[in-house]
Amino acid sequence: MNKFTRFQGGQNPALLDLSICSADLFSHCQLEVSLDQYDSDHCPILVSLSGFGVRTIRTRSYINWRQFSTKINHYLDKSLEIKSTNAFIQIFHSCSVSSSCRFSSSSRKHSPWWDAHCNYLKALKRRLLRRAKSYRDPTNWSAYKKMAARLRKYIKTRKRSFWERTCEETARSHNTFRIIKAMLSKDGTPCSLHLVLVSGMTLSSPVAQANAIATNILKKAQNQKIPMDFSCDSSEDNLSRSLHLPFAMKELNVALSKMRNKSPGKDGITKKMISSLSHSNLFRVLGLFNDLLSSVTVPESWRMSKIIPILKPGKNASEVTSYRPIALTSVFCKLFERMLIARLLKFYLQKNFFSPFQAVFLPYKGCDTLSAVVLHKILTARARKHFVYGNSFDLKAALCGTMD
Repeated sequence: MNKFTRFQGGQNPALLDLSICSADLFSHCQLEVSLDQYDSDHCPILVSLSGFGVRTIRTRSYINWRQFSTKINHYLDKSLEIKSTNAFIQIFHSCSVSSSCRFSSSSRKHSPWWDAHCNYLKALKRRLLRRAKSYRDPTNWSAYKKMAARLRKYIKTRKRSFWERTCEETARSHNTFRIIKAMLSKDGTPCSLHLVLVSGMTLSSPVAQANAIATNILKKAQNQKIPMDFSCDSSEDNLSRSLHLPFAMKELNVALSKMRNKSPGKDGITKKMISSLSHSNLFRVLGLFNDLLSSVTVPESWRMSKIIPILKPGKNASEVTSYRPIALTSVFCKLFERMLIARLLKFYLQKNFFSPFQAVFLPYKGCDTLSAVVLHKILTARARKHFVYGNSFDLKAALCGTMD
């Protein structure tokens, strides 16, 4: 702050005090040096947190999944043959809009020590208070008083444990320097309204900022594309011909069960929407996938992904190189990829294509497998009084795949 906080002999001011907080709370902190020394040689530093305890109105939307499942299955049963993914997407959108509802609720940003158990106890306290007001009985009022005391005791415990844990973490040298390094890149503002390019140009328009981040990402993207042509002649064996067989319903169900309900892509279709389809309508999706496999084509909507820039920890938010991309692709594309990868993986495992020391992206293998192999080598060399040499390397910025 460049303000004097201590007076030495002869009333000479000095900058000796240091206040440290975490980087995520730094933008919410307001520091002020009091001029009143209170008969001491130090000026007290007043620290206040802003933005906590303020209620805001938040609008949420949710889908009635039972109503959505009934509508989409009824609509698909009456419709004719669907031959494109865009037609599926339009049907999903129309049914989701007609089955969705919105409601507004007030949300409150709590202090850093507030956790989920505090919300749980607070909800129980409100429930008991409503019961005590509705049914005026000494038992209900006593239960409310006990719950309120339990909530106060837990809040007091959380405050003390949070303060002790914070002091313990900041007392460590490496954590202290990590916090200081993260704070040096922050200017104290809650958000950055401008973006600075490498050339020094400043951008304030959101569209220009998005284009600048996309241009910086595309510089590292690969242009290599893997063709989907698995054509074979009559001389190949039956195992190779199995790659060209149409997908079965079992493959679709296995791939759908292994998927997680994550954020959707640009089309807004989620895994839960596909799971709401009936068995007969899932055959339509399977037929669409088999048509794409036989025609060796990829829909244009699958080539488009929603890119979300994520600020790297401890980086300056105004620099374009401080963001890493997260690509959200279509769930239909992920489902088709999972089915295709399962078939290719089965084929290459039966062909013994992979090295026995490869454990990445293979079933029933992982870091524990390679760690056991290295441990066995070390113990064998130690028993035979031999040396073990090892080389390790790390890729600082590896970008796999292509972005279209």
